[in-house]
Parts: sequence; C-alpha cells; structure tokens
Amino acid sequence: MHNPQPMSEEPQPTKPAHEQLFNSLDKAEAITTACRHLADLHRITPSPESLKAYVRVLVDLPAEALAQAFGRAEFEFGRKDGMPLPKDLRALAGAGSVASSAADQAWVWVTNYIEKYGVEGHSRLTHISPGSYRYEQAPQIPEAITHALEAIGRGARGGLSRIDTTKAEHMGLLRADFDRAYARTSQGLALVVSR
Repeated sequence: MHNPQPMSEEPQPTKPAHEQLFNSLDKAEAITTACRHLADLHRITPSPESLKAYVRVLVDLPAEALAQAFGRAEFEFGRKDGMPLPKDLRALAGAGSVASSAADQAWVWVTNYIEKYGVEGHSRLTHISPGSYRYEQAPQIPEAITHALEAIGRGARGGLSRIDTTKAEHMGLLRADFDRAYARTSQGLALVVSR
C-alpha cells in the first residue's frame, strides 16, 4: 500500500472571480470589465458612453464593495430584469443610491447632469404622457458645484467636459480632484454665508 506524502502547503481556496478582478486591475478598468461581463450575461453590447457613466458613478466605492455588488448582480438580475443600473450596483455594494457626503452628492449631481443634458446643458424633450412631450431646460448648476468644476477645468463647462471625456482609468484621480475642490469651495461658501 502506497502512503502519499503529506503536502507541504495547505491548498488555498480561490478567491471569487470578482474579488480577483478588483484586486488585480485598476478600479476603473475593473468596473469596465465587470460591466462588459454583466452585459454579456444579458446579451447586450454596452456603448462606450454607458461604460463611462458606470465608471463615473461607481469609481468612489471601495474595491471590495464593487466586487460584492457585481457578484450579487449576476444572481439577482436575470435577463428579464435587464442590466442593473449604476444606482442598482451602488445599492448592492451597500452604498445605496443616495450619496453619503456632500462631495458624493455633488458628484452624483454632476454625473446625472451630464447624462441628462450633456456638457453644454442642452434642453431635452421629456415624455409626459402618451403623445405629450415638453422641453425640459437644464437646471442652473449650484454655486458650490460651479466653483468645483471651475477648479478642475477651464470654467464650469470645462470641468463638465473634463469629467465627460476622461478615460476610465483616470476617473478616480479626477474624482479626487473634484472632491478636494468641492470641499475647499463649500468651506469657503460656508464662511461667506456665516459672516
């Protein structure tokens, strides 16, 4: 009878695929890859613009939370449910769709603005009821957000354009710049108001 030699090392359990993905790639690249994988499961082809929108909205979340969200999305969103929206993935990550800090809320406001009205703030046709439409004007950008956008770009439109055109792999750095600019701006505005 042959006695096998004991293994010198205990076999290590493998990490779930999403955890490996978010530990091995840049966060923005990992979000893009995970979105493409989810889109494949739903038999759709995401546009480059939609992938950028996912990165813009999700890049602030920790890698572990993103891995959890994308892993859960595979099981909780079947084909009949459609591809989960960024707000769904935020909720699955435990972040919810409502941002937790003032800078988070400002970032979500900006990304929603770009998605709805574009960089130039064009009005858009909104469906009201069957056969009924109206033009919706782009809202005025709040003062603190305007100052933060001016700090990261040449003017508010420049800041919007920079957010809209930044490559996914650099979105985390841009988000950090925006957060710092927003924090400085909102502190400055609070001082002016309190005087």
